[in-house]
Amino acid sequence: MSFEIVVQISRLAVVAAFVAAGIAKLLAPERTRTEFADIGVPYPNIAAWVVPIIELVVAGALAIVPPWGAIAAFTLLTGFTTTLASIIKSGRTVSCACFGAIATTPVGKNQIYRNLVLMAMALVVALAG
Repeated sequence: MSFEIVVQISRLAVVAAFVAAGIAKLLAPERTRTEFADIGVPYPNIAAWVVPIIELVVAGALAIVPPWGAIAAFTLLTGFTTTLASIIKSGRTVSCACFGAIATTPVGKNQIYRNLVLMAMALVVALAG
């Protein structure tokens, strides 16, 4: 498999993840708001709309200007992963608001592993230029 194919697969996977997450949150705004409040996101009423819009913008950037979109995706995933890690460290059991109404599992190491894979994929896209 050529490096270019790896780059394209990585880009499409990260785009798909951000589109799925953004749309799922927008389709269930009340649940997103509640889960954001449970997690401790500041201003959950606003964040329930802003975060999914940012996710969709990042997906669009990945489609239009892949290196810059990948940097944005990596940065956003870093923030999300840091939040997940702090929740795990606190010992709290809260539902992951990662994919809105699609995902109802509690925050755990699997979400961190998933994010690390997506971060690696975003890094591949960014470095490919």
